[in-house]
Amino acid sequence: VRGEQLANSIASVRQLPYALKVAATQQRIEARISADEKRLLEDAAQRRGMTLTAFVLSTAHDAAVRTLETAHVVELTRQDQQRFVDTLLNPPAPSERLRAAATDYREHRSRATNKSCR
Repeated sequence: VRGEQLANSIASVRQLPYALKVAATQQRIEARISADEKRLLEDAAQRRGMTLTAFVLSTAHDAAVRTLETAHVVELTRQDQQRFVDTLLNPPAPSERLRAAATDYREHRSRATNKSCR
C-alpha cells in the first residue's frame, strides 16, 4: 500500500505544470549556505535563465522525484525478499523454451567460434 501511495503521489506531482505548482504554494523553505555556494547556485540559475528561487525549487523537485522513484523501485516487502532468495536458492526447472533457446545459443556460438578459427 505504501508503494502504491508513493507512486500516486509522484504521478500527481508530475502531472501539474511547474509554474502552476509554484504559484499555488504558500509553504516556505529556508536554508543557510555559504557565500560561495550561493554564488554557484546563482551562476547556474543565470545560465538556465531562471531566478535563484526557481532554480533551487526546480532542481530540488527533480532530485526528490528521482529519489522517490528509485526508493519505490528498490523497496521490497519481507515477503518479496523471501520469495527472491527462495527462487535463487531453489530455482525452478528450465522450461522447454529455455532449453531450446540454450541449445540454439550453444550451436550459434559453436558455429561463430569455428568460423573465426578458419
